[in-house]
Amino acid sequence: MPHLSIYNAVVKPKIKLIPASGTVGSIITISGEGFGKEEPIGIDFGSAAMIATTNTGAKGSFATTFKVNTQFYGTKTVAATGSISGFLATNIFFIDPRIIMVTPTSGSIGVKITVTGDGFGEAEGIEIDFGQTLTITTTTATPVGTFETMFTVDTQPAGVKTITAKGMTTLAIATAKFTITQSQPLPDLVVTGISFYPSATVELGKGVKIGAIITNHGDAIARGIMVRYYDGEIMIGRDKVIGGSLAPGETKEKKIHWKAGLPIGTHTIRVVVDPENTIIESNENNNEGHSILVVVLPPDKGAISGTVMGVDNTPIAEVVVSICGNNSGIDGTNIDGKYIIGGLTPGKYMLSVFKQGYFPEVKKVTILAGKVSYDTVSLRSKAGKAKMASPESRTEFDQLLPLFAVAWDGIESKREQLTSAETEVNFEALMSATVVWNWATLITEDWTIPEDREVEKGSKTTVRLTTEIADVSSGQEFEVKIIADMVEDLMGANLWLRLDPEILEIASISESDFLTKNGGKTRLFTTIDNELGIIKLSIVAFDSQPMGITGSGEIATIKVITKSAGLPCRMNWVECDMRNSFNEKILSSTRGFAINQSTYQDLRQAHCYPNPTTADSIIFDKLPYHTDIRIFNIAGELVYSMDDFNGDAFSRTWDCRNNSGDKLASGIYIYMLKDQNGNTKRGKLGMVR
Repeated sequence: MPHLSIYNAVVKPKIKLIPASGTVGSIITISGEGFGKEEPIGIDFGSAAMIATTNTGAKGSFATTFKVNTQFYGTKTVAATGSISGFLATNIFFIDPRIIMVTPTSGSIGVKITVTGDGFGEAEGIEIDFGQTLTITTTTATPVGTFETMFTVDTQPAGVKTITAKGMTTLAIATAKFTITQSQPLPDLVVTGISFYPSATVELGKGVKIGAIITNHGDAIARGIMVRYYDGEIMIGRDKVIGGSLAPGETKEKKIHWKAGLPIGTHTIRVVVDPENTIIESNENNNEGHSILVVVLPPDKGAISGTVMGVDNTPIAEVVVSICGNNSGIDGTNIDGKYIIGGLTPGKYMLSVFKQGYFPEVKKVTILAGKVSYDTVSLRSKAGKAKMASPESRTEFDQLLPLFAVAWDGIESKREQLTSAETEVNFEALMSATVVWNWATLITEDWTIPEDREVEKGSKTTVRLTTEIADVSSGQEFEVKIIADMVEDLMGANLWLRLDPEILEIASISESDFLTKNGGKTRLFTTIDNELGIIKLSIVAFDSQPMGITGSGEIATIKVITKSAGLPCRMNWVECDMRNSFNEKILSSTRGFAINQSTYQDLRQAHCYPNPTTADSIIFDKLPYHTDIRIFNIAGELVYSMDDFNGDAFSRTWDCRNNSGDKLASGIYIYMLKDQNGNTKRGKLGMVR
């Protein structure tokens, strides 16, 4: 005989919830009546199907419990369904928000707190208040109403504080407690002012000093304070470190030199003290200041800007770009390969682009009044050999062309002549110079030296900077001489020097005793940029005879004025390129010059930058006398070494190549510095290709 269920025909199915509201994780007791006798009951809760099941008794009633699962804020429907009778009863439960956890629950000023919560609106914004601080941080809930965020305990009186989480859409509120304990004294570094020297209005391409005034508003001394500068969101210059310490209430100013760039108009200059949060402070939210700098372009002046690219269309950093004409200027490209030269009188100019390891490029440009001209330059690497004709008729060169600029009258006709099908180069015409140009733009890859040209192969030479001054005072003038040893066969040279513009200023450069072998004329071209601290010297012979250097071997004398006393400074070579009449590079070594040499006696201040690097060089700076450098890979294998570094210069630029001259791959490397006393310093450096 079939089984018959008996339904309660008198009582209408209904359910009751205790409690009627609560947070995620709450236990709900649900009871019901009016269902079938001893039939299974399924319970749904909001978005959760069959969150619980049970069975009715003989009278069609039931009671059970279930736990509120993770769902977002608001009203949820609880439904009980008889699986045989199909009877349905519903009721309402309201999910409230909550803060699940605060970690830690107590701590001093500067401690970081993690707050988690649930029961908030679906993907809504959440504001967090802490004690007397409104909106100390904000976050966004997940689609199911959960969140996790972090903030730092700011400066407030010790005691119990309320953490309040508020939904921006639902206005749902949840609270928790945190106890601020009595903390030890901490510094509080604040950017209290930003100054521009000489003024807050600067001409495009000209230099301006940006001074950041840093004050310690805290109760403890701060040391090793780093200051970082930005133009908007773009970092400018290098991080500066405030020397010594900054006591409570003390103020110091730190300056950088910046070359004003595009766009013309207002620039928001931002200064951040302790940008990496390495110093624990009583208030971590007041480390930034900003001010407005206005960049202008006078209506009677022009400027040129652009990018230097490789043949693979990637930007090239640290390229020296100079311009020569009615007046001159010089700049170096940044990490994006960009340069800018301003303050130019309208007219036609020659733009020269140079970097070690690349063939130089020179081109004509036109500067217009009140305008910025744009020019993208492509540089070709010297990595590959140039085409040469048969060995019987040509000389094999180390590089295709000389790296120094030459010039002549009737430039266009000479250009047509040199790029034609002729196989010989008219050196006499090339050396009758009046307008600077570069051979690389004129001579095809297939060319010869005339057979009737008499040449003598010169010996290798050492070029050095010398002076009698070691320690200097502010405002002192002294001379630095450029000395070249044993040079008889010299066709031309490019010499690039760099110095610290905040400490040294170049007053003048005078040519020393240069003669060609037949007594003909030579000329020294110079470009000085005291804002960037760059000097360029080009030596050119105005006839077909190679030059010699007479007397003491002096090339030039540089008059230098010191701007600061008691500070270490160096005048180092960026590049020296000296060529004989075979176009062979005759330079074997260079040596820079340093003042106040006794400053760095140990390795404590020695460091390298940029680190990590995306360029092809890393500078080891503030090295004491006779420092050995070793670079190891993570397997502990030695990849680069440089022994007994000359003590009269403080830095060494490493080209990120191994001892065989091959570029190193991206990765982490270990450097070890060892001074003459056997002391060592180790550190990591990163390379990103």
